[in-house]
Amino acid sequence: MDNVDRSMDEEQFSAIVNLDLRDDIDDEHAMFLRDPENLDRWHSELVKIKGELQTQFARTKSELEEARQRGYETGDRNGFFERKAELEERRARMGVVLRSTEKRLREVKLLRRERSDRNFERYTPTSLTRIRMRPGR
Repeated sequence: MDNVDRSMDEEQFSAIVNLDLRDDIDDEHAMFLRDPENLDRWHSELVKIKGELQTQFARTKSELEEARQRGYETGDRNGFFERKAELEERRARMGVVLRSTEKRLREVKLLRRERSDRNFERYTPTSLTRIRMRPGR
């Protein structure tokens, strides 16, 4: 992880996240994303990507409905079915990326939980007892 530029801008970071979503990332960059320091940034980028995908899904659905209407109005059934096939292919590709994004979001959640558990384990039993025994609690 020593060769990874930690001061990369958002565009570079986004490119690494997209490589990870396609499982086309080297180990060094994969470890960089999963570093506790980068979990929040990684999570934010994944949420942004998921939102964009959901917007594209809605747009594709709208385009399909428009194509259906045009097909009814013009009687061009072949044109409609060609457009429908094209849009369904696009939705399938977006679905792959969406599932990968959701998988990575679950991974971030798990890594955050592990980090939180490790931070909790830093407390000794005595310090936890002191916290529980404070007056007024």
